[in-house]
Amino acid sequence: MMLQTRSSAIFFAINLTLKDLPTRFKKLVGCTQLILYTCFTCLLNLLYVDHALAKNANPTDPGMIAEVIVTARRRSENLQKVPIAVSVVKGDQLDIYDLGLSEELQGYIPNLTMANAFSASAPNIYLRGAGNSDYNDNSGGTVGVYIDEVFLNAPAGKLFQVYDQEQVQVLRGPQGTLFGKNSTAGAISFHSRLPHDEFEAYGTVTSGKYAQLDFEGAINLPLTEAFSGRIAINQRKRDGYAETRDQNNVKVRDNGRIDEEAVRILLNYADNNTTALLNLNHAEAFDDRTPYKGYGTSADGTNSSGWQDPDPSVRVNYSNFPEFDDVDTNGYFLTVHQDLGSMTLSSITARYDASRIISLEADQSPFDIINITRDVEAKQISQELRLSNNTVDAQDTSWVFGLYYFTEDLDSEAGLGVLAPGATLPQAYTSDTNTVAAFSEFIFNLNSRWKLTLGSRYTVDKKNIRLNSVPSATTNFRDDETWQEWTGRIILDQSLSDDTLLYYSLSRGFQGGGFNGGLVTAGEKYEPEVLTAYEFGIKSQIFANSTRINTALFYYDYQDIQVFTVAEARVGDINASNIATENYTNSDSATIYGLEVELQTYLTDRLYVSSALGLLHSEYHDLILLSGAQVISGDGNPLINAPDTTFSLAADYELPTSMGNLHLHADYNFHAERNFDITDRDRAQGNAYGLFNMKISYAQKNWQVALWGKNLTDKTYSTIFFPLDSFNFNYYAFGLPRTYGAQFTYRL
Repeated sequence: MMLQTRSSAIFFAINLTLKDLPTRFKKLVGCTQLILYTCFTCLLNLLYVDHALAKNANPTDPGMIAEVIVTARRRSENLQKVPIAVSVVKGDQLDIYDLGLSEELQGYIPNLTMANAFSASAPNIYLRGAGNSDYNDNSGGTVGVYIDEVFLNAPAGKLFQVYDQEQVQVLRGPQGTLFGKNSTAGAISFHSRLPHDEFEAYGTVTSGKYAQLDFEGAINLPLTEAFSGRIAINQRKRDGYAETRDQNNVKVRDNGRIDEEAVRILLNYADNNTTALLNLNHAEAFDDRTPYKGYGTSADGTNSSGWQDPDPSVRVNYSNFPEFDDVDTNGYFLTVHQDLGSMTLSSITARYDASRIISLEADQSPFDIINITRDVEAKQISQELRLSNNTVDAQDTSWVFGLYYFTEDLDSEAGLGVLAPGATLPQAYTSDTNTVAAFSEFIFNLNSRWKLTLGSRYTVDKKNIRLNSVPSATTNFRDDETWQEWTGRIILDQSLSDDTLLYYSLSRGFQGGGFNGGLVTAGEKYEPEVLTAYEFGIKSQIFANSTRINTALFYYDYQDIQVFTVAEARVGDINASNIATENYTNSDSATIYGLEVELQTYLTDRLYVSSALGLLHSEYHDLILLSGAQVISGDGNPLINAPDTTFSLAADYELPTSMGNLHLHADYNFHAERNFDITDRDRAQGNAYGLFNMKISYAQKNWQVALWGKNLTDKTYSTIFFPLDSFNFNYYAFGLPRTYGAQFTYRL
């Protein structure tokens, strides 16, 4: 009865949060609540097993939600005391979910969507409908990606392997104060497990379907009283899960193969006043390109060469051109914190090199219509200095001042083959980016309950491009541009009690303009975008800290939004002579608003449930698309990769026995339909899908064995779409099929 009362109270709290939702969300909310209630009812039935089998358990003494420490404001704070929408996936959760790549986070974070046209590079990341689908070598990132506080710029290095992580923090909303660089929509920050003063070692071997064989391991070494080190390695291997056939329908090869390796070496020094961390990391991948499927768009289903794909399976294509994604990254980071007594000086110095060679065939047919090769090298150097005060009293004003410098040199070479393998049109360009910024933030304690945060950042962003060889542009064309902008935030937060925080925020984010890096359109300039966000949030822990509910309501005014389309696009006056195949341009504006609810609760001391709900409405304003001679208005259409509903539900159950501990995990994540381009065409939409995953593990003191399965219902869903109307075909990529396997971990 007490558990039923607690569940009812949780749903009552959610209802209070949702009662003022726009009418268009009512049905979605109702369905979601029904799913939640059904799942909770089923989970409650497990309690009979819990009472019958558990030893030394007290069902009236539920588990406690552990405190989570985040650095969303560049200082260590309790997640529940930070007036920002932050989601955290801890290291043990990453292990349970078996998240091997950064893109898999989208299943557990509200309003996060990630997709990639390639296996190991150039992910498309969207938060709350704001993001970037440009896959070209010099594209920016509306969502900032950070590894151990170092911003990564080049698309070649952003889809990295996730291993030996302490936690991942996802900051939703503009981060134009303390993060700044290309973080209009938010930031995803990965934090490695750090060296410490005790010996530790572990190794995990994972085997699975399609000859999957992965290894992750780390060793922690206390070297001296002041020095400690940690070495972590990761390897992922898998055969292809799809196949390529020739014109006679004879299998040529499997595709979807991955072969990836990574290593991270950390050396930490710590004394009474100084901590210094050296981070050396390397990763490489030689994968097949994500398997695609080509569909003709002529009335008879053929493409411009008269080919029609004869096999209905999305796991079969007919590409006659080799397709692969070869990526190599090297990072050299040094982070130093110097205690100056009442202040701390922090320095983050970093170099990050990323290179990739890719080869792809767009038409996925046995004829030579369009094939592309790319070879890119990007070298970035960054330096951040921060000075912050060491607050002692809870009523002290907290402050931080900082300077940031970033530079990147990028060289790109590409070949475009059209209608014949020998008709390769070369493209080569160099692009440099230089950014400097100054920032500050103050947190004023107005009284024992109210705090006021004032933050600002001034950014100067300079880019240039030099076209050495481009099919449709003048050789040796050069252009450069400088953009300057103020961004920042104002937050007013109120502590209703020690367990409940309300906050009201106004924030502004900025992403500099740039130059198109696409074939045919390279060198064309686009302008900066600015996002202004209004947000109200509630963070609370109830039932003696056994339940956490965090909610956020937000409204975005998105100006000069940067839009990428493979079709021919222009904004404003229409001029047929400006038709292009790939284009990155500016829409006039867009509006986004929505709701997020995150719930974590212990129903007993061993039954843990977490859930995340994201509801979203988005639409472009004054956007015009040209597709051949056809004029299509994008005004009012939903934004790219902005599903109106994302939902996840996970349950973890611990069952101690006299022989060891049994852990049962199950999770379900759902993404509604979303648009792949700026039109609202049916063929440019991704279908709604839900994925069901499970893991059952048994652990004794030093070892653990597990059985796992992902996408257990074998759901077929599209992840990427590109239209090539001029050649009468579209092509799609699809998510992974059902996979399953076993895992063994040993710890010292």
